[in-house]
Amino acid sequence: MRKIMCVLLAVLLLICTSACADNKISNTGKTEFKIALITKPLLEDRETFELAQQLQQKSSNNIVAITYPHNYETFPEQIVSAITALADDPAVRVIIIPEVVDGIAAGIKKLRETRNDILIITGMSVENAAEIAPLSDLCFIEDKTTTGTTIIEQAVSMKAKTFVYITCKNDLANSNVSAHEELLKETCSTMEIPFVEAIAPDPFGADGVLGTQSWIKENVPLYVGKYGKSTAFYATNEAMSVPLVQQVAACGAILPQLCNPSPYHGYPDAFNIDLTNHDADTSHLLHQIKSAVASYNNEGRMASWSVSQNAIVLKAGVDYSLQWCNGTVKKRCHRSTMAKAVRSVANSEATIGYYTDEKLGKISHSFAIQDAYYIF
Repeated sequence: MRKIMCVLLAVLLLICTSACADNKISNTGKTEFKIALITKPLLEDRETFELAQQLQQKSSNNIVAITYPHNYETFPEQIVSAITALADDPAVRVIIIPEVVDGIAAGIKKLRETRNDILIITGMSVENAAEIAPLSDLCFIEDKTTTGTTIIEQAVSMKAKTFVYITCKNDLANSNVSAHEELLKETCSTMEIPFVEAIAPDPFGADGVLGTQSWIKENVPLYVGKYGKSTAFYATNEAMSVPLVQQVAACGAILPQLCNPSPYHGYPDAFNIDLTNHDADTSHLLHQIKSAVASYNNEGRMASWSVSQNAIVLKAGVDYSLQWCNGTVKKRCHRSTMAKAVRSVANSEATIGYYTDEKLGKISHSFAIQDAYYIF
């Protein structure tokens, strides 16, 4: 009988320490814990880096902020080492990664070999969702399905009469980008607004990023001249964002959203906004952008989200993680608790849904975010 009980206890122990994205493992809380935040280096993403530093300063006993190695793109194995090194500290209970890059998946897999107890929260793109989502306990992703409608609705609310979709051959080859374009086309048709596709040079082509940006500078005014100032623009590549913001403002056209909807993307560089002593101060940034747009007499015709997705992942993730580590939240993915944390960071009108992947189907522990627009 004693042997049977020992076997049963061993089986129960194995079940309770198995891989944990299934939301079945309970949490009892611990008095000592650490929440690790992993971001890009300062020079690559100042907003996210500074926000992580602020969160660490706010709770220095429980939060540690680290960055990817500076050469992570060339040596992704260094990311694997950085993640697995966290497993050596038994106090680490949560790892939050607001922006997934190459090496993260391998790092999480390696960490899971010895530390199934660590909660993993990630922010990812549709391109790596199928790989990263199964490795995460909670994952955030921009709701591309919803934006296939909301971008056009926002453009129309800004009095757009034509929608110009700027892309490049490399982006068109991406199935996620092409699927998003089809959604935008369908919404344009429904709302009876002409959809115009414009093919710019590829940033990875012979002329590089400068060639792409030069095309934007030269052609956006031509499209405004052809279709009028009631023309809305959207570009699929982040390399196009800065000149697009500049030309839309100068031409008095419409910009409902950039491909990266964060107010920290495109706008600060386009308008030479100085964020010294205001790092990660989103309210200050929004005010500065609004003033810059007003200087072009283009108020009410340019917009972004009111907060970046990275900020949502970090702030809401830390809020949730503290409750997890303190034992208030018992399940790894407690959806209503995380939704509440998200709404405390994003606009109260933000929508929170599930992400559906072609391979995985509906991902139950995903949070597809669509923040409300902030109109400058």
